[in-house]
Amino acid sequence: MKTRNCLKAFVLILILLWGAFHPVSAQQQPKGLLWEISGKGLSKPAYLFGSMHIYDTAGYQLPQLPFDLLDKVDKLYLELDLGKIDLREMMEGMYISDSTAYIDKQLDALSMEKMRRFVQSAPLSSAMGNKLYAIKPMLLISMLTGSAGKAASVDFELYKAANSRKLPVGGLETVREEMEALKAVSLSSQMDMLRLVLDQQISPAEMLKRMTTSYVQQDIEQLLYELNYNTSSSDGANDALLVKRNIVMADRIDSLLKNEHPLIAVGAAHLGAGKGLIVLLKQKGYTLTNIPFSIKKAHE
Repeated sequence: MKTRNCLKAFVLILILLWGAFHPVSAQQQPKGLLWEISGKGLSKPAYLFGSMHIYDTAGYQLPQLPFDLLDKVDKLYLELDLGKIDLREMMEGMYISDSTAYIDKQLDALSMEKMRRFVQSAPLSSAMGNKLYAIKPMLLISMLTGSAGKAASVDFELYKAANSRKLPVGGLETVREEMEALKAVSLSSQMDMLRLVLDQQISPAEMLKRMTTSYVQQDIEQLLYELNYNTSSSDGANDALLVKRNIVMADRIDSLLKNEHPLIAVGAAHLGAGKGLIVLLKQKGYTLTNIPFSIKKAHE
């Protein structure tokens, strides 16, 4: 039951973990999701994996190679240690505090009709009813997408696989840090993002399908492009949600590599561009080498 609760909590912060509202950089994004980390005196390699927190298993099998690597490392690091999530702390940052600013109070009639159509296809809507409109828009989009279709979390499956091997699990960040990052995005900016999503007039299930299709191609640039259609976030928000977090994570990875050779799984958006983890770790003196692998379709 505890692990199920952890997964539910994890879904609530997918947008933060993804960095999904970060617009595409003009710089070339690196290709590939799995990278070997070597050099800088490492006696054994470590691995960096660009994960997908919500993944459509109706279309594709889970990527197998990262799971195989659990037998070669001494620890698994995720963005959060899923066994140590404080649900109360997370819930405090989940809701809009001012009832007059709830989502249904800010949308006009046409947008509300689009909103109703958007949520109808997601199982979460029937469970929560009108309480949905009190959730911060960025989190709500993520929650609805995560409850659509045959959604699974690659991170959570890695977490379970590590537990079954009795492999230690750690986190690069804390829930409090993630919630503080969310505060950098004003409610008005989040509402603008929600309106852009509604204007697309696609279902949460279709959003999930599109993102997964881009993900399995292991093309971070295309994946960010798919995510970018629902964003208008400011540079300050992007800095808090992605860039600053990447810098902190790179520093913490550098520190832990002094004593460990882990598999490190973070949202794929954290890998790319000039301020992504691949470049930041190279700047710290590590060698990162792409490990090609393929992801099979669901019924292969």
